[in-house]
Amino acid sequence: MKWLISLILVLVSVSIYTQNKEISPQSFLSKDGTLFVNELYKLSWEKGDVGTTYHYQWNDEPWAIFREPIFPPVMGWNEIHFFAEDQLGNRESEQKVNLYVDKIPPKLTTIWKYLPRSWNDVLVAQVSNELRIRAIDDESGVSSLFISLDGGPETKASLLDEWIYLTKEEGKHSVIAYSLDNVKNISKKLEITWLVDSTPPTLSLTGFPQIIKLSDKNVCLRNTKIQISATDKITEAKDLFWRKKNTDVWALTGKIFDIEKYFPYDKKIELEFKAVDFSGNESQSIDFLCEIDRNPPETNILINKQ
Repeated sequence: MKWLISLILVLVSVSIYTQNKEISPQSFLSKDGTLFVNELYKLSWEKGDVGTTYHYQWNDEPWAIFREPIFPPVMGWNEIHFFAEDQLGNRESEQKVNLYVDKIPPKLTTIWKYLPRSWNDVLVAQVSNELRIRAIDDESGVSSLFISLDGGPETKASLLDEWIYLTKEEGKHSVIAYSLDNVKNISKKLEITWLVDSTPPTLSLTGFPQIIKLSDKNVCLRNTKIQISATDKITEAKDLFWRKKNTDVWALTGKIFDIEKYFPYDKKIELEFKAVDFSGNESQSIDFLCEIDRNPPETNILINKQ
């Protein structure tokens, strides 16, 4: 006795973030033989002989006679038993189909090779960083991943479930992503915005009171302080550092460096300064060289005898 399980298509119009698409009942047969369907599926029989009745049983529910298209009763695993019987009582052997109703969409995750820093609630990445967007679906599996970069058109990722982007171009960037599984469930939209900062900060030093130039050397007063100014094109300078010239260890400092505090007895001052911005770019180091004249003047009194 010939019969056939067929599908009644139910078209539902939905908006998939950046464009309108129609979603219909979908199925997917995995390599291990599992039949996945979405929640829009209805099952129906193509009737054969006149007077034939079609009996079915979902899972452990009572047997019923098919009269109208039916939905699987539960999400997840379902087992349907069925047979056809003609008007003379001839009954075919009982058959069974296992199917899995998948209504759970994929999930999207972001993976940075180097964790970006946060500046004013914006992610700041170095030019050498790498961003991965990965789609995960533990049921019917990922079918496709769609990406829109910097407001551009939607494109399908070349890899089935992963998109890889090297952060090369300086400035502000954004990505919108979503994914479909094999029965066309749609993930939540993922939006990421970040800055790429490849330009190091610039640094300048000013001594006050004003440094005195004598012949080929700079002369500092005992109370001379160094004002350190740093600017950055993309973000801002995060840290200022100093060290004695030709040494290895850098130390943090503020915007005002007090020479007398660190070198109360030294005569020759040889220092280096640098700045680091929020994304880790380092400025070129700047030397500060001066000599402190700690010798008081000598007064000679000349007495003229009349």
